Amino acid sequence: MAVVVLAALCRFALASSPSSHAWNSLNNSVNGRLYQARPVEASCFSTFDESPQAIDSTACAAVRSSYLDPYYRADSFAIYQQAQSSMCLSDPGDQCLLDNADGSPAPLPAANATCGQGSIPPYYIDVRASEDVSAAFAFAYNPWTRNLRNMSYDAAFVPSGCTSRSYNWTPGKPAITVGGGVNFDEVYTFAHANNVTYIGGYASTVAASGGWLQAGGHSTLSPVYGLGADRVLQFKVVTPDGVLRTANECQNSDLYWALRGGGGGTFGVVVESTSLVEPAMPITVASISIPKNATEASQMQWLDLMVNSSLEWAKENWGGHISQVSLVNMTPLLDLAAAQASMQNATTLALSLGGKANVTVVSSWWEVYQGVVVPGEATTGGTARFLNSRLTPRKMFESPAGRSNILAYLEQILDFPAAVYVPFTTPFLWQGAPASTSVNPAWYTSLWHTAMHVDIAWNSTYDDRLSALTKLTNLTRAAEAMTGPAGGTYMNEANPFTQDWKQDLWGTNYDRLLGIKKKYDPKGLLECWNCVGFEDEDMHDDRYKCQGRMQQAIDHALL
Repeated sequence: MAVVVLAALCRFALASSPSSHAWNSLNNSVNGRLYQARPVEASCFSTFDESPQAIDSTACAAVRSSYLDPYYRADSFAIYQQAQSSMCLSDPGDQCLLDNADGSPAPLPAANATCGQGSIPPYYIDVRASEDVSAAFAFAYNPWTRNLRNMSYDAAFVPSGCTSRSYNWTPGKPAITVGGGVNFDEVYTFAHANNVTYIGGYASTVAASGGWLQAGGHSTLSPVYGLGADRVLQFKVVTPDGVLRTANECQNSDLYWALRGGGGGTFGVVVESTSLVEPAMPITVASISIPKNATEASQMQWLDLMVNSSLEWAKENWGGHISQVSLVNMTPLLDLAAAQASMQNATTLALSLGGKANVTVVSSWWEVYQGVVVPGEATTGGTARFLNSRLTPRKMFESPAGRSNILAYLEQILDFPAAVYVPFTTPFLWQGAPASTSVNPAWYTSLWHTAMHVDIAWNSTYDDRLSALTKLTNLTRAAEAMTGPAGGTYMNEANPFTQDWKQDLWGTNYDRLLGIKKKYDPKGLLECWNCVGFEDEDMHDDRYKCQGRMQQAIDHALL
């Protein structure tokens, strides 16, 4: 994911269109790092925002050759990892996309194709210091923090302002501090060099301090070591008043709590975070699968085993990902013999269906990352993908009726048709204080994060989009019915058109989060779709036309 602290749906609010003098003044205050953000694909089009222009063949060739590369996308402001963040959902004519379906290089657009700004902000500031964020807030526009790349390791970190007498911080805790632009590839490399394990996302280009962490942050190692929000010890954040604040358990503790699950781009711009790390450790990995072309009956047989085995697996320390044809589970706590015995039923079923099974011990998380995560991200950029996820309570796995309801829902996903995607990543074994974070409390009482997704084509029509997203939202309602109020969802992997979004995203924590939002952002300078402080009537605001009009159409279709 591109490291954009305030993405297209998280814009600063401008009271009016600034004058040229105001733009120039802002540019001077940030040392000339105010840039116009035309979509990178614009160089391939002869028309931009309804005005003729010359095609830049050199720039276009560079874009086309790297179009599917997630690292290229992470290092550019005006292109996102997933296309829905740059297109205007309710107006297919307002976008600037190339065909991402036919490999690399991406095909040239048709001669009569047009390019629009879509949902990409027209200007951004390339942030190199906290003062740049303060200038952005003073002007109220978009900063880009990719170039905040500092990293440091402290074997005995003590949060600023904490004392050993009050908070038992002697002799400190091992931690890594990363700037707001550092992605997981960079922090994993740094942690490996320092012989420690950083608990982070199953991704390379996602920012370690950004929306992953601030919305909770689940990991394949979360069952043992907790969510990212559980592990962060300190933030440095510029709040909307332009003040750089340190937030930890000893100062600005309310802001610290809010940033540990309240959502990215909501309470301020995080320029740095410090998180607890673990020693380097061997990890046992189970990779088991049935054939990708297995019949639906075989897929349901596989999922039946997953549902009926997951509670016991969780007690045995496993975490990972499950689909209708595979599992990749891992644990730092089981040796090879114990792991093979634990996975025996899955191995037997997979082999009987013509699949594969491998249970092995690798030397470190770094080896898992290099061998499993990186290859899966080689060409993943540019997809317009919408997720629907549901935190599925542990209690449902403890009764035959509950397990039956989960299986019935999974069968609905296959009938959609869509892929089942289950991060087995809730903090099941982690021994901490759930009330210390602002994530939905359902994270701490759930076993699965049950999910699926629907993709829409880069050149989809409005009717295509409405049909797909209506079906997705109907399935979201089925997920909500499956778990009832004991469930919830993950902000970063939620259906953006969920109706009861406050309850689903934050549960009982929403009202407290709203109070903190009003304290630090009383003028509502930071606004985004279905974020803390957003109200349902805001969907009629023209700033949200790309999402709001689609929301209204979906709601009408589901009446």
